[in-house]
Amino acid sequence: MIKPDFNNFIISENNKKAFEACCDFVRDNQKGNILSLYGPWACGKTHLISAIKSSLEEQYPDKKINNLQYFKVSELLTAQYLELYYDTFSNSDLLIIDDLHLVKCKGFFQEIFAEIANNVLKNGGKVVVAFECPIINLKVFFDNIRFASLNQIVEIKYPDINLMREFIKINQKEYNIKLSKNEEDKIIKCMQYMNIKVLKSKNMEADDLIASLAILYKDNNKVYISSYDSDFFQLIDNNISIIRYKGKNSKIIDENEFIN
Repeated sequence: MIKPDFNNFIISENNKKAFEACCDFVRDNQKGNILSLYGPWACGKTHLISAIKSSLEEQYPDKKINNLQYFKVSELLTAQYLELYYDTFSNSDLLIIDDLHLVKCKGFFQEIFAEIANNVLKNGGKVVVAFECPIINLKVFFDNIRFASLNQIVEIKYPDINLMREFIKINQKEYNIKLSKNEEDKIIKCMQYMNIKVLKSKNMEADDLIASLAILYKDNNKVYISSYDSDFFQLIDNNISIIRYKGKNSKIIDENEFIN
């Protein structure tokens, strides 16, 4: 698997400013102590914050770098272990908050995230935030940030088709994994045997195809997406639900479950 770093990030006009901002953040050339990256799904935000993390871990192995995620915190609240992990996150030298958009409808969690971020900033640490939704949807979080010397907010745009093709070629070369025609045929036959329709596209990634179909059919149908890709959570509404398959512990996350 490719380890995300600055060297294997593919730079274009759509992401150049975000790339440079992240490099400055690592080199400590940025004046502020909080960096926010926003942009659409699958445009390189997670790659860049992972590059920040790995670069700082290499330069400063003794630094405490922690990744705060909504699903982790929600589990901790349920398990009543928040106090222990609250201190761990609050004492970070670098706090990373990826997929902050997942709490856009949850003011309570935005307040918790902001409180933890403030503790980090107050103690001289730094914070990196990535999200997809308009910043107005995270108003509770950003309004409660009190110790930011400067919050640099940088947009990263969706890559153009040529950049996507280059990225796919690099990944194919790196992984060197291909299904043989025979293996692919067997998978398709199994799906057809279970009366599951198979769609193939040369010009679209599977997750984008799934999202398009979900939106296309949701008005007159209940749509269930079986996936562990958290990006699909942005599709949840009264007709689209996500299935998290775990055998007997499988869970269907609908609009009420997501909001509450």
